[in-house]
Amino acid sequence: MDWATLAAFLAMVAIGTYVQAVTGFAMALVLMALVAAFGLLPIPAAAAVTALLTATMAAAFLHGQWRLVDRRLVWPLLIGNAPGVLCGLALLTWLGAREMEVVRLVFGLFAVTAGASVILRPVPRPGRSPRWETGVFGGLGGVFAGLFAVGGPVMAYHLYRQPVALAEVRATLAVLFLVGNAGRSVAVGATGDLDATTLTLFAAGLPVVFAFTALGRRFPPSLSDGNMRRLSSVLVVAVGAFVGGTAILRLAG
Repeated sequence: MDWATLAAFLAMVAIGTYVQAVTGFAMALVLMALVAAFGLLPIPAAAAVTALLTATMAAAFLHGQWRLVDRRLVWPLLIGNAPGVLCGLALLTWLGAREMEVVRLVFGLFAVTAGASVILRPVPRPGRSPRWETGVFGGLGGVFAGLFAVGGPVMAYHLYRQPVALAEVRATLAVLFLVGNAGRSVAVGATGDLDATTLTLFAAGLPVVFAFTALGRRFPPSLSDGNMRRLSSVLVVAVGAFVGGTAILRLAG
């Protein structure tokens, strides 16, 4: 990997981390969207690095926050999440072996849908969803975590509809990010796909993650939280449309 590629990747990590720090919006989705848009790395390699960085961020966030985790929600989500991650990884391998542009198209569609779901903001339910429904969302989130290391939007959409405090939602999501992405990384490592480039990017990205997390908390933008979330979501939708559109053109050509 040349220095220009490394610098560009670290700049994208910085953008994603800062957005996460000031909005709580998923760093993984922003990072993956930017990497896919510029074709900086193959999607499987980018997802492997993103999973490692996201798991590390989640572990750091949970320090002193474990008491806020909603255990009634987290267990059904985790039970559904684990097999979902394995299914997503298997699907990524199957798609990647046949046509990488199909993977880019699927990711573009997912990014547009995920960004739009945040813009529209789900309406809270009057009561909690049944556990089976929570488990289904955990499984769907696991599939996208296995595919692209970005299962957060699916599970966040479900959790934000529950009558639960925002602090508890974020802590519960952090557990899912930690367990899901750590499990994904173990599965990828077991197949021998955590190569030297992936580990180098992870090691180089860690200081950027910690620095821009602190920067975002200390110097947030002069936008309201809602407007910042919408701006971030519009960025993801635009990038997703670009990635999906270019994939369609290449498949058609």
